[in-house]
Amino acid sequence: LSGWVSGREAEYMETLPEEEVGRKCVETLKGFMKNCVKELPPLKKVVRSRWKTNPFTLGAYCYIPVGGSAEDIDNMAAPVMDNTDKPVLLFAGEACHQSFYSSSHGALLSGQREAQRILDMCSH
Repeated sequence: LSGWVSGREAEYMETLPEEEVGRKCVETLKGFMKNCVKELPPLKKVVRSRWKTNPFTLGAYCYIPVGGSAEDIDNMAAPVMDNTDKPVLLFAGEACHQSFYSSSHGALLSGQREAQRILDMCSH
């Protein structure tokens, strides 16, 4: 089960213990399912991000600004090459995939792309 909370509510949620977050999530889900399900099993584990308070993200996601384009994403994700045309610095992450920017799926796919680039380089 995965859920998203945004805005000030997400900031507040990061201050709560996991157990309380889990209880509230189950309570909310029960409210939606009250006509379908009598009881829900307790959660085994709660895993959540602390996106806002993480010093490396501070709650930010990438986005294409006004005037930007998908080509900008490709340019940013392009590897830095040495003078023999071998990549010396590779870029992956949620900002480095043209179709799935600003998502964990984009981060995964761009990571796989760059891992494949390394494998291809090693096999030649």
